[in-house]
Amino acid sequence: MQLTIPRDDLAAAVDTIKSVVGRTSTLPILNHVLLHANGNGVLELTGTNLERETVYSAKAEIDAPGSYAVPGAILQAVVKGLPKGAAVTLKLDGPRIDLVAGRSRYRLGHLPAEDFPQLAPEDTQWAYDLEVNARALAKLCDVSFACSDNIKERVFLTGSFFRTPEDKPGVIRATGCDGRRLASMEIDLPEGAPPFPALILPADACGDISSALADAAANDAVRLRANSGRVAVDFQSVRLVTKLIDGKYPPTEHLVPTPGQPHRAEFRRAEMVDTLSRVRAVAQGQKTHIVYMVFSGEELALRAKHEDGHEASDGVAAACNGDGYEVGCNAALILEHLNKMRGVKVVLEQEMGKKPMRLYDDGVAEAVHIVMPFGVQ
Repeated sequence: MQLTIPRDDLAAAVDTIKSVVGRTSTLPILNHVLLHANGNGVLELTGTNLERETVYSAKAEIDAPGSYAVPGAILQAVVKGLPKGAAVTLKLDGPRIDLVAGRSRYRLGHLPAEDFPQLAPEDTQWAYDLEVNARALAKLCDVSFACSDNIKERVFLTGSFFRTPEDKPGVIRATGCDGRRLASMEIDLPEGAPPFPALILPADACGDISSALADAAANDAVRLRANSGRVAVDFQSVRLVTKLIDGKYPPTEHLVPTPGQPHRAEFRRAEMVDTLSRVRAVAQGQKTHIVYMVFSGEELALRAKHEDGHEASDGVAAACNGDGYEVGCNAALILEHLNKMRGVKVVLEQEMGKKPMRLYDDGVAEAVHIVMPFGVQ
C-alpha cells in the first residue's frame, strides 16, 4: 500500500470516525482504524465498536492499493498535529506503515485487514432501501434521541423508535421517551415508498447521524437502508452502520395530548429560555429542581423556592388561557426541549393536574415535545 492524501482530508476522515474507535478495548483490533486504498483513487477509513461502524471515503493518489489496520488514537493525534495544507504519504514498509509529511516521519505498527470486523459487508441484504431529505432525517434523529433513556435495564427505551404509524402511512415517525418526557417527529416518505419498518435505533447512532448530516444543504438526499438487525445511512463521503436494539417499544401515542387543551400559553422561545434559566438557578441544588408556572392572562409567571430560603419570581410575556392555573415542572427538562426547537414562538398546553404538558413551536410543526409535570399546588 502506498498513497498520498491532503492532511485536511485525512484529518476530516479521522475526526468523523473517532467516536466509534476504541482506546482501551480488550479486543486490540477495535482500537484500530482500517485503511483501505482501492484502485479507484479512494481511501476508505473505517472504525467500529461492534455496535456501530463509520466509514469515510476520501480521494487520494494511490500508487499501490492495499488494506491494513493502524492504531486509531495514534493516527488521530499525529494527523491532528500536522500542519494544515500538508501532503501526507502512507507507505507500507514491512511490519510498519510509514506516515510522512514534510519533515515529520512516523512508523506505525499494523494488524491484518482480515481481522477487522465488518457490520455490513458488501453482500449484506437490505429489505428496505430509499432516499430521504438529509436535513429532515437529521432533525428526526436530533429531536427524538435527546429523550432516550440511559438506564440499561430498560434497554428498549435507550433508543429512538422509528416506524410508519398505521394511522399515517405516508410518513416516518421517530419517538424517544424516558418516562418523564417524550419527543416525537415525522417526516414525509417519498411518493410510492413502502411503509418504514418498526425498529429501535440506538441513541448514540441517532447522534452520529445527526452530526454527519449537520451541514447538509436544503435539497441534499441521504440513502437509508434497513433490515431486521441493521440500519445503514449513506451521505456524500460518509456511511454509518448500526445494530438495532432488540426489544419491543412500549406504546406511547396515548401520552400525546391532542392540540387545544384548556390551559395554554404562547410565548417567545428565546425570552423563555433566558427567564427560565434564571429562575432555575434558585431551584438548583434540590432533588426536584421544581419551577412553578402560573398562567396569568398576558404573562406566564415563574416562581421557585430553595430549601435554604432563596426565592425567585419572574415571568415572560405570553398569551394565556386558564387564568390563575398553576403547575410545577422540571426546569431542566423544559429547557432541553426549548433548546431543541428552532422557532420564534412556542405553545405550551396542558389539560389539568398531572396530565402531560405538550410543547410545540412554529419552526418545526411536525415535532411534538411532551414533559410530565410535578403536579398542581
